[in-house]
Amino acid sequence: MMQASASKPSADDGAAEQAHARAQCPPFRPSAFRRQLVVDSALWWLFKIIMVVVFCYALFQTEADKQPDAALSLIFIVFVGFWLVYSLISARVAREIPHITELIETDDDEAESMLATALRRKPLQYAVRLLLYHRLAVLRLRHRRYDEVACVCGELLSRQLGAAKSVEAHLLLMMAESSLQMRDHWGAWQALARLHGHRLNLMQALQRLALQTRYEVEAGLDAAALQGLNQKIEMSELMPAGQCGSMHAMLALAAQRSKLADQADWLRRRAELLCAAEQLQPLVGAEPVTA
Repeated sequence: MMQASASKPSADDGAAEQAHARAQCPPFRPSAFRRQLVVDSALWWLFKIIMVVVFCYALFQTEADKQPDAALSLIFIVFVGFWLVYSLISARVAREIPHITELIETDDDEAESMLATALRRKPLQYAVRLLLYHRLAVLRLRHRRYDEVACVCGELLSRQLGAAKSVEAHLLLMMAESSLQMRDHWGAWQALARLHGHRLNLMQALQRLALQTRYEVEAGLDAAALQGLNQKIEMSELMPAGQCGSMHAMLALAAQRSKLADQADWLRRRAELLCAAEQLQPLVGAEPVTA
C-alpha cells in the first residue's frame, strides 16, 4: 500500500513535466514570420536551380559522350530525392492542419505544441505556412491575446494569400473582433469594410452582423445600428442565446440614445430573457467613443 501511494506522485510529476516540456509558439513577430517566408522561398528556388543545372549538365554530357555518366545519374537521383523530401514535408504538415484545428477546440496545449513543431519545419510551401499562422491566430483568439491576433491577421492580410485565400474572410472577422476588444475602432472599420466584398456563409454573416452592430454602437453610430432593425432582429434569432441577447442589448442601447423609448424597452426586455445579468452589464450605460 505504501509503495503504491509513493509511486503515484512520481507518475503525476512525470505527467506535469511532460506537459511543461510541450513546445510553445513564441510571441508573434512580423520580422520572424517574414524571415521564414524568405527561407522557404530561397530553399524552394535553390532546389529548382540545382535540379535544372544538374539536368542540363547531365544532358550535355550524355550528348557529348554518347553514353550516360553513372555518377551524374546518381547525382540526379539524389536531387530528385531531395525534391521529394521537400514536397513530403509540406504534405505532412498540411495533413496535420485539420487535426490542429480540432485540437484548438478541445486541447489548447496539444494544439500549441503541434503548431510550434510544424512552424519550425522548413522549407514549407507558401500556402501551408500561411494556414499554420491562421490557426495560430485562432488559438490566440481563444486565449484572448487580442494584440497578437491583430498582428498575425494584419500581417497575413497584407499579403497575397494565393492558395490560402479561403481563410481571408475568417482572418477579417478575427481582425475586427480583436480590434474591437482593444478599442481600435479604425482597425475594426477597415476589417468590416473589406468583409463586405466577400461572400460569407451563414455563420460568418451572423458574426459580421454582431461585430458591425457592436462597432456602430461603440462608435456612436446609432442610426446605422438601428437601420433595418427588423431584419437584424430576425437574423439575431439564428445566433446562440448569449450572442442573440447581446445583439438585443446593443440595439436597445442605440434605441435609448436615439430617444426611441418603446423600442428600447422591448429590446432590453428581450435581452434580459436571453442573457444573464452579468453578460449585459458591460453594455449598460455604455457611452459612444468619439475619439
